[in-house]
Amino acid sequence: MGLILGVVVVAGIILFLLVCCYALFKQLLGAIERVLSGTLSEPIIGRSVLARRTRNAISSLVRQITELKSRAEVERSNLSAILESINEGVFLLDNERHITLVNESALRIFSIESSPTGRALVEVLRSPQIEMLVKQAIIEKSRKSREILHETRSREGYSKRHLAVSVAPVKGEGVSPSTVVVVHDVTEIRRLEAIRKEFIVNVSHEIRTPLAIINGFLETLLEGAVDDPELAKSFLETMSRHGNRLNLLIEDLLTISRFEFGCERLQIAPVYIHEILTNVVRQLEPRIRSVGVNIILNVPTDLPHIPADGFRIEQLFFNLLDNALKYAKSTNPTVSFKAFCEGDEMVVDVSDNGPGIPIHDQPHVFERFYRIHKDRSRDAGGTGLGLSIVRHIALVHGGNVSLYSVPGEGCKFTVRLPLRGPNAQKPNSNGANVSSSLEK
Repeated sequence: MGLILGVVVVAGIILFLLVCCYALFKQLLGAIERVLSGTLSEPIIGRSVLARRTRNAISSLVRQITELKSRAEVERSNLSAILESINEGVFLLDNERHITLVNESALRIFSIESSPTGRALVEVLRSPQIEMLVKQAIIEKSRKSREILHETRSREGYSKRHLAVSVAPVKGEGVSPSTVVVVHDVTEIRRLEAIRKEFIVNVSHEIRTPLAIINGFLETLLEGAVDDPELAKSFLETMSRHGNRLNLLIEDLLTISRFEFGCERLQIAPVYIHEILTNVVRQLEPRIRSVGVNIILNVPTDLPHIPADGFRIEQLFFNLLDNALKYAKSTNPTVSFKAFCEGDEMVVDVSDNGPGIPIHDQPHVFERFYRIHKDRSRDAGGTGLGLSIVRHIALVHGGNVSLYSVPGEGCKFTVRLPLRGPNAQKPNSNGANVSSSLEK
């Protein structure tokens, strides 16, 4: 009887301990599940040593997980800020070459409108060249770089970009196999390089032509033509004309360089358009009479002044009138000036009834050395920089210049200058008509 009672008591104690352990185990399992789900609670209750130690262990685990999550959030934020602050496009690929991370610059460079995360790189970019570069970098486990010409399609249409692509496997202990693709858009750099080369070629050509003529006549004079007074005088006049053309070219080049590099200091003072245009017509009066051009000045004398550099504004309209005189019609040529205020701007229209400008040439007329009729321009003594200087002067005063022309019916240049003082715009380095607009 006593033995049975002892067995019952031991069994009861064992059952009690099992129930307690089960309850503690159940609490522990629930706590772990809550920690894993992100609740981070401390549900272990009880006064036993085991319960207390379990509670302390859970609390320590919660603190560590919280710290790790906080640190991970900070690192993720820092990484995101770094990626979004750089101009280069960045793609992070997994071991199957699927995109796991991408920054805004990459989306902009490739005109990607929706998130490409999870998709294959070749599917998103559709560039066999980049895909081949990625494969080479993975196989050889080394950095690979290459510049490619990539055609991108967007809502505006197709565009070609020069891209410097660098691909490198991500190395490091504990880092999952991945590859980073960095793309630098060098389209603008290549465009500027092309402009620089074209500019050098144009300047060399413009300088070489008059120099060759001058040297040719000098050699002829040295060989004996100097003894013929009439012939020598003709040669010297031609040499003088081309020497003046060289001087004009150099002066125009220096003027454009000062504007583009921000070295030009405007002497701002009250300027009256009526006086400026009157002076311009007076300076060109001998040419106006020789060509037989009729000048119409529709410029009220009571127009308000504008704060501007009088010398540069006079140069602007001098170039416009000079350009109109070069292409004046043979019968009844007319150039008219019309000035008026519109809002907070002074507007001056310079119109002529010349041959006009072909449609395909109109977007380029403000570019350096661009000539519509190259031979006629050179014969007229032009440097090919006059209209480019006009645009630079307008922009540096915070205004703009635009063109409207119907081929065969003449053209109209519209100059807009602010009434409240210059708020200078930065010209495009190639002198292209980016700020001007073709308007009726």
